[in-house]
Amino acid sequence: MFVMLAVVAMLGSLLPVDVRRPTPVADGGIVRVTIRTGTVSAPDSLPMGWTRLQMVADGPNHAPALFRLPAGTTKAQLAAFLSNLDTAAATPTGALAMGGRIAADSGEVVVELAPGRYVFTCLTKNDDGHRHGIAGESRLLTVTRTHAPKASRPRARVSMRMTDFAYVGADRWAAGSYLVRVENVGRQDHQFRVARLPAGITFDSVVRSDDPRRLLIPVTGIGRMGRSVTYLPVHLTPGSYVLFCLVHDPATGRTHDKLGMYRLVEVR
Repeated sequence: MFVMLAVVAMLGSLLPVDVRRPTPVADGGIVRVTIRTGTVSAPDSLPMGWTRLQMVADGPNHAPALFRLPAGTTKAQLAAFLSNLDTAAATPTGALAMGGRIAADSGEVVVELAPGRYVFTCLTKNDDGHRHGIAGESRLLTVTRTHAPKASRPRARVSMRMTDFAYVGADRWAAGSYLVRVENVGRQDHQFRVARLPAGITFDSVVRSDDPRRLLIPVTGIGRMGRSVTYLPVHLTPGSYVLFCLVHDPATGRTHDKLGMYRLVEVR
């Protein structure tokens, strides 16, 4: 118990939750979240409603994610949450994973924020096995209730559902720029990774691969999501694409792709 309290106290001192100098929200309704080694820059508070999050990192070695925390979460409780997240096989009880960007130095997702406490944190692990989030790459956010007119629900061209363990929806998408509505209806967290299938590589070879990332060309995607809805802006050229998930199954320790969570999509 003493060791756990000491870890929580140490993490609390590392969290960049200083509210004296709030980061402004960018023009045009886009909220910018910047992840640099050891720090996250983001607004301290936002109004509730549909929000477009632009996540920008100083390199590809970051996996920013947004989590909704239990009501009234304190700074010390946030440190405990991050400590649990660092080693847990799934999102700690009481919190909800709401996604983040995948596969680029920057990207956007559109989420609906309800009043409450949230945290932006990086899920990438260092060589020592610990996530960036406990080394300063976390930021506490408060979403406030407002009586101002709320932004309307985004309009998507493609809708996909994630289950345990499959992607359900159309396997033929249009080329171009639009929003994809992604809903997780499964009991476990999932990712919505979108990667291009290179010429000369077959879908079967990807499925049989130990690590599909070595064969595919990453395009975009949504990070860890619990039972929620997130919209993903995409720009796709004609070709073959693969959807897959690398979240670990707590029961078996295997990544979801090894449990069949793949989908081949043709873009025309």
